Amino acid sequence: MSDIQWFDNHCHLGEDAETVVNRAELAGVVKLITVGTDISESETAIKIAENFENVWATAGVHPHEAIHGTHGLAELFGRVLQRSPVLLDGDEVHVSAGTYYENINFNGKNISVIGEDRETTIIDGDNNGSVVTFNSGEDLSALLTNFTIQNGID
Repeated sequence: MSDIQWFDNHCHLGEDAETVVNRAELAGVVKLITVGTDISESETAIKIAENFENVWATAGVHPHEAIHGTHGLAELFGRVLQRSPVLLDGDEVHVSAGTYYENINFNGKNISVIGEDRETTIIDGDNNGSVVTFNSGEDLSALLTNFTIQNGID
């Protein structure tokens, strides 16, 4: 076997994930990223990544699917943020304009979360505690920018 390690940075794993992951490992693929392009597919991607050490997930809504709504997407982003291999220190998450009803905890991740525009990208805490929390050992490189933060309580 060669010294080359293969990384599949865009796959759509589903019910046959175990078979596909095993076949990929036999072929020398060491990491896979399974992507979500709508709420349901994002949920599936996260569940699969939680079951395989060498599989990471993305969560999102493809622009063609956005017409069906983004309700529940913020909660999925929270789950992605909590899973260590999904986001690594130094990674950037770019967030499209919209209002997201969510309370975010960076969970020790030194990442940058960048909104599209401060006036049109809103995180609304729905009066359910602190809207954004940095208290798990993040350093000064952890960043939240270009958002309006509203409706949080201490």
